[in-house]
Amino acid sequence: MSRASYLLLALALTFIAWWLARDDAMPKIDPGVQNHAPASGTGADAGVALPTAPQPASAPEPAPNSATARWLADIQRPRGRPYPLPYPLDASLDRVAARALYRKSQDVSDCYVARGALNTSFWEQWTRTRWLDAPERERVLKGLHAAVARQLDSCRRHGMSEVDGVFSPAVPAGFVRWARTSAAASGDPAARAEHFRAAPRNVDVDNEIRPVVRELLLADPADLPVIARLHERYGAELGAVLQMDQARAWRDGVRLDSEALWLLVACDLGMDCGGTSVQADRLCVGQGLCGYPDVEAAVRDGLLASSELELTLQARQQIVDLLRRGDVDAIVNRPPPEPRKPIKPQKPWQR
Repeated sequence: MSRASYLLLALALTFIAWWLARDDAMPKIDPGVQNHAPASGTGADAGVALPTAPQPASAPEPAPNSATARWLADIQRPRGRPYPLPYPLDASLDRVAARALYRKSQDVSDCYVARGALNTSFWEQWTRTRWLDAPERERVLKGLHAAVARQLDSCRRHGMSEVDGVFSPAVPAGFVRWARTSAAASGDPAARAEHFRAAPRNVDVDNEIRPVVRELLLADPADLPVIARLHERYGAELGAVLQMDQARAWRDGVRLDSEALWLLVACDLGMDCGGTSVQADRLCVGQGLCGYPDVEAAVRDGLLASSELELTLQARQQIVDLLRRGDVDAIVNRPPPEPRKPIKPQKPWQR
């Protein structure tokens, strides 16, 4: 090996030794301290780390546990990217806190829908109210503007913008999904009803759906409309009354409108159903049913076809009568199996 080669090898080994020792030679800086170079960038202090007040480190998000893993799995898209949540799910809320969180999620949803309806042209196309006759269209738009003005109070209550999609610090992106799922995981029946309706798995009707329906039937009438979400997916399995209605619907070729049914039942049992109520505003802003004197008028005119009216009103009366008598079991319990018809013995010549 030539003298030049030895010199190059020595230089390479020296550089490697210096590089390996570099980390130990550098001053250690606390991770909570930010590095700032002087504005001039010259002189003896150039590039020196200037200590500042330590910044609080954000707490790492806890991994799912047995209390939250199932609920997290239920809100994910199959074979899709996980939905981002602003906070870890909370399955330990007491009944009052879970109820308040679910109500807030509804309030925030109302704000989002109301903001979307500010674009009247888009809203008319989406709700198909653009092609109404002029007098009817004018009545609907007048009702819409009044409903939106009331619904925008939801934005103001939570410090949210009334005119655009900017999220507030108190209501970050993904808040509604997080709040509703946390309330459901903590046992709120209305939150669970909405959760189970959209869950990608086959929810256990006897052990998960029926207990939720029972709680809703015995609680605040304002929560009864969410039963429609379960009825749409599990109506044929829920109970004797609903099963009977479904059977008749199949036989007679008519349909039972679950949304109309549970809105009317809730109105009968005490939910506020006036023309300026929250439910009336939701029917207006969300479905274009605006300008009616009350919820029942909107439901009869906008949700029920003539073929659905008789069956829905009959089921409504039957359910209300049962609830006023306190007979929740007739609605919730699994109906007894139908007795099998006896098989008549055949005569020898019929065999």
